[in-house]
Amino acid sequence: MQELVDALADRLDRHVLVDDSQLALIAYSAQRGQIDEVRVSAILRRAASAEVRQALLAQGIASATEPMRTRAEAALKMDSRLCVPIRSNGQPLAYLWILDSESTLAPSAIEAAAATAERIGGLLVRERRFHAFLSAREQDLVRQLLTGETHLAAGAARELHELELLPLGRPVAAVLVRVVLDNESAAVAPLADAAPQLAAVRRHAPNERLAGAAVCGDLLLLVANDEPRRLAEFAQALPSIVRQFESERVVVGYGEPSPLPQATGSRRQAAYALELALRLPSLGNVVGWRDLGVYRLLETFRRGGPTREALHPALAELERTRGGAVLVETLSVYLERGGSVQAAARQLAIDRTTLYGRLRRIEQITGVDLSSGEDRLALHLSLRLRALAVDEESGR
Repeated sequence: MQELVDALADRLDRHVLVDDSQLALIAYSAQRGQIDEVRVSAILRRAASAEVRQALLAQGIASATEPMRTRAEAALKMDSRLCVPIRSNGQPLAYLWILDSESTLAPSAIEAAAATAERIGGLLVRERRFHAFLSAREQDLVRQLLTGETHLAAGAARELHELELLPLGRPVAAVLVRVVLDNESAAVAPLADAAPQLAAVRRHAPNERLAGAAVCGDLLLLVANDEPRRLAEFAQALPSIVRQFESERVVVGYGEPSPLPQATGSRRQAAYALELALRLPSLGNVVGWRDLGVYRLLETFRRGGPTREALHPALAELERTRGGAVLVETLSVYLERGGSVQAAARQLAIDRTTLYGRLRRIEQITGVDLSSGEDRLALHLSLRLRALAVDEESGR
């Protein structure tokens, strides 16, 4: 496309620019002659401003089927220009623009611009079809990954890696998003195709490696993110990205990171977090598996017994830390003694200053709040059940 734009600019000795249907910049030529402030702003911002977009749409560019001249808008510091609409199936696809403040473009130049626009339209249609194919394939692979069939999951993980969507060597977290139209009736807006939502998420989070699909009416994202704080920030941003109307309630549940071929476990956690967020509004609209506290343990009993994945993540984080065994013992004694610093320090044979230091370190390492009854209950139960817990994968 850039070659077509440059060739037309050379032929006409004019600056040429191509926008998509929303007036976001696609391509532009090197500067030739004077350009107005609107053109400079569009190049710097990669899109027309809202005021410029409104003014041009008011002049009828969206319904134009032939090249047209747009009027100058002095208040916007916008000169007159030639607009060549690029359409597909009767809908605006893009616009080719040539500045023409003096209306000096010859009919042959306008014909050349129209011919170039037609060729650009063909390229854009092919590109759109290719992206639609890739999006459909992406969603198929994500669904295959979550079938629970080992050979299908392994193949899907490899192909998602080959498509540079998700890395094989990095854990991924499942994130489920549901749009509720009406809180009272809990009416849901089922999602059939996730392509528009995936595009919006990628625009707002360009640094995240992710893949997604529409699964059972929800938007399911697999995100290569194993940093708890960053994952939480990503999940918290999703409602504003996905919401289309103020009346909608967007609910998000997300699981713990796991190896890509075993993403079913994280998806199950995300589904449970989403279910609780819908049933217990006090939890908020964005809930992670690690936020569920005692509810996480209750879920594992519902499914047959405690598993290590249900224990509070703080325990694993402490065990991985140098000197973690001492911190786990300190936490256990502190909770067994009902949060009494004096009693815990006496049993551990340390002074209270040392105990306070250990408790602060536990909070810093894990992010828990030992003044929170919810956190203390979940930690205490996890410590009690740790000896009974089995590994989700091995069953031991």
